[in-house]
Amino acid sequence: FTTCGTLVVNTPLPSSCFNLTIYDLMGKMVQQIVMTGKATTINRNDLPDGLYFFSVNNETRTYMTTGKLIIQ
Repeated sequence: FTTCGTLVVNTPLPSSCFNLTIYDLMGKMVQQIVMTGKATTINRNDLPDGLYFFSVNNETRTYMTTGKLIIQ
């Protein structure tokens, strides 16, 4: 995404609160967002162009997924 993007979490769990954590290529956490629903808008803020990794989990950590983000 460029300025902001939307992440949608599809899960079979009824939880409505998820933690989204974004990491740079070195594994350093660069952004953490509490998602209150199945979709959230991610603002680029001061993140430079590049490849990032993310993880999403619910409050009990019984659901977790990971992926990649490309910011340009």
